[in-house]
Amino acid sequence: MFADCDLDRAIEGTLLCAFANNGEACVAGSRLLVERSLLPELVERFTARVRRIIVGDPLEEQTEVGPLISRAHRDHVVGLVAEALAQGARLGCGGLEPPFPVGFYAQPTVVLDVPPHARLAREEVLGPVVAVSAFDSEDEVVKDANASPYGLAAYVWTQSPERLFRVAQRLRSGTVWANTSLVRDIRVPFGGYKQSGIGRVGGGFSVNAFTEVKNTCVTIEPLPLPRLGDR
Repeated sequence: MFADCDLDRAIEGTLLCAFANNGEACVAGSRLLVERSLLPELVERFTARVRRIIVGDPLEEQTEVGPLISRAHRDHVVGLVAEALAQGARLGCGGLEPPFPVGFYAQPTVVLDVPPHARLAREEVLGPVVAVSAFDSEDEVVKDANASPYGLAAYVWTQSPERLFRVAQRLRSGTVWANTSLVRDIRVPFGGYKQSGIGRVGGGFSVNAFTEVKNTCVTIEPLPLPRLGDR
């Protein structure tokens, strides 16, 4: 998220990509890298919105974040937050305590000043948690973004077309959303870099994924073959 972005739109888009489906999405934007000059305003406005997220029964219409899939996974998500805090990060909002005594709920949480080596900044969280870090230059943010062993999806927020395409080209990510979130045409390729999978689906790429290719070699003129055991 660069300082020249449309901050209103960037906040809305980041809330969507980070907390939709309780954060249990392969393309969740669980790591937010913010240009340092923008960081104070972003943190103030973003955490205020996160505090207003309605957690509750997923069958209730007003619920925005429900329980996670299992107790083990909830404990994993909370454990990543606790580990980052022990490594020097701090809470922006949310926390480690479940919001309800029953169910595998985790609080919508924003963690600030997350060290780049923390697992919260490198691994798939798959929970309602956003790890926030600052950057000072384009080179720095590209390096930090690519430091994860995963590379399925990335989001770039800037009003500079030149920067947008320059950064998108350098990101080791199968999909880069530009000033938007979770918009997808199923005719275009979808898949990841690094440990986010092999191959692509979507359009003709889907046909290839479900195709077994056979190679049958036929000679037009008989070719001499090596004679084994005839010496």
